[in-house]
Amino acid sequence: MSRLRLRAVIIAIMVVLATVSLPNTAVAAPPTASCRITNNWGGGFQGECTINNPGPDGVSAWTLELCFSRPITIMQVWGASGTASGNCVRFTGISWSNTIPAGASVSFGFIASPGDGI
Repeated sequence: MSRLRLRAVIIAIMVVLATVSLPNTAVAAPPTASCRITNNWGGGFQGECTINNPGPDGVSAWTLELCFSRPITIMQVWGASGTASGNCVRFTGISWSNTIPAGASVSFGFIASPGDGI
């Protein structure tokens, strides 16, 4: 499989498997998440995710779970906290990124391994 096709498959898997869960809060439109791989060097990769809150109310205590085709190890996370368990990684907001005001978004990034073939 070519690197370009592999990257497209990885990105598609990340977007399809990304889920955002929030505490019981009534919102007109649910938050959405998008993730992408910004770099892949074979032994590892860098990912970036953004959670958008269209409002009309702010949300807090968000969680985003990404599941991959095989187990990964999280090496570094910024803008959130991340915990890997098997094929999935659960990201949660930290003190300054845990609340998403109406009409705003939060972004975070991470480095994980392995890279190719995830």
